[in-house]
Amino acid sequence: GLFFAVRFYQMDLNSSIRDLDWFLFDVDGVRWKGHHGIDGAPETIRKLREHGKKVLFVTNNATRSRTANAEHLKSMGFDASPDEVVCSAYVTAEHLRVRNHEGAGYLIGERGCADELELTGISVRGLEDGEHTHMKQAEVAMRSLEDDVRAVVVGLDT
Repeated sequence: GLFFAVRFYQMDLNSSIRDLDWFLFDVDGVRWKGHHGIDGAPETIRKLREHGKKVLFVTNNATRSRTANAEHLKSMGFDASPDEVVCSAYVTAEHLRVRNHEGAGYLIGERGCADELELTGISVRGLEDGEHTHMKQAEVAMRSLEDDVRAVVVGLDT
């Protein structure tokens, strides 16, 4: 990923890339490391878009919502919108939505996952402090979940 990013923005599109419509990039360790963008990565995205390519940023990290991921990308020089981010929290919420989930969800995880669930209309239980639910808290709560809880969602538990 890194070699491709550094070299790609400096060259013309070769024929194999020219025929592709979509580019999906993992973000953790490929577009950024910690709080720093990888050299050449924002330029790579810009060059792809200049050539009419569609870009998605993907991550299996459920701690941030699509909006928070897009803001993080922007802070490192990427042009990104929430609609261009696919994160596991979003996929989980969409999975429940398309299967007509009714009732609340008990979340063991972080605020970003709760945000995505709430955007699909799912009420979230388990965020006692408003930010996250740790597994130890959940073990106690699981013994007596509210009557409206119909799903348990487990994301990253920091």
